[in-house]
Parts: sequence; structure tokens; C-alpha cells
Amino acid sequence: MKTETTNRKQLPAITSDQWHVVHAQRRKAYTDRRPYERTIVSEHANRKLAEASASALRGEVAAQASGLGRDAVFVRKPNYKTLKYAKKIAPGQ
Repeated sequence: MKTETTNRKQLPAITSDQWHVVHAQRRKAYTDRRPYERTIVSEHANRKLAEASASALRGEVAAQASGLGRDAVFVRKPNYKTLKYAKKIAPGQ
């Protein structure tokens, strides 16, 4: 189940009780120092299914490149807290 929460530093975060696919997308209009918004796109029973879903989503994201910045798609393990808004996307995610 998708949940919005906070991390140890009380920053907004998202998580799920299953393996989940996260899409980090640059917001068109932003005023703070965290231009990327992350959302949980899908949840899966195991890592293999999550990776297959992430791979398919990466293909869709590449086909619809917005030109505003580099989107990222990555897989997170159950109960992993991911920041809802990020400064930048780390390479390899």
C-alpha cells in the first residue's frame, strides 16, 4: 500500500509495503531547490516483477522526453522511504 510519510529529518517522503517503482520527474514550475517530484507508479510482490515494470516505464519515459530535464525510474524495496521532492537525480538510478 502506497503511503505518504516523513523521513528522519521530517521531509516529505513516499513508501510502500511492497517492492515499488518510483518515477522522478522534473516539475515544470518550481520555486524551491528541489525541482524533481517523485511518485510511486506501481507496486509488486517481488523484485523481478518490479524491475520488469521499471524497464517498461523507462521505455515510455524515453519516448516522451519532455526536454525539461532528465527523468529517472528506479525500484525500491519494501518500506524504503524515498524523498518526495529531490534536488537532483543520482546517476545510475
